[in-house]
Amino acid sequence: MPSSGATSPSPSPSSPSSSTILSPSANLTLSSDLSAASPQHLYKLSSQYFLTKHFAQASQAIRPLLRSPERQWQQKAWGLYLAILDNGLKFTDEEGRKKWGRQLWEQEVSRVKSSKLWDELLDCVQGAKTLIDPEVVMAMYALRYG
Repeated sequence: MPSSGATSPSPSPSSPSSSTILSPSANLTLSSDLSAASPQHLYKLSSQYFLTKHFAQASQAIRPLLRSPERQWQQKAWGLYLAILDNGLKFTDEEGRKKWGRQLWEQEVSRVKSSKLWDELLDCVQGAKTLIDPEVVMAMYALRYG
């Protein structure tokens, strides 16, 4: 005989809450919550924004992970961050300012055109270039000179 009480389904990796992609109208609230979020949450949030072409939000969501003490998350974050910049900075200046906001657009463009981005990466690995994943180095080069 079927049960008359409603039961909630058991959580699974394919449940809607674990695979929901943010809608284009979803807003990212940058707050202290973001800096306290787990690496998994930050990476997933940034990835979702990247996949929905919300590059400014993706960039801001991944930035706390760029200095993660966990080398694995730091390398993954740098790879995603450079992909975000590579795709997100292909707009014209006018489009970029509109989509990213004037200040953030100019800040990111400046970081890519100057050596600031490379310097920040080196700072994250305390100057030890051998700790930088070769794919990150190639992405950095492609972003700057590609």
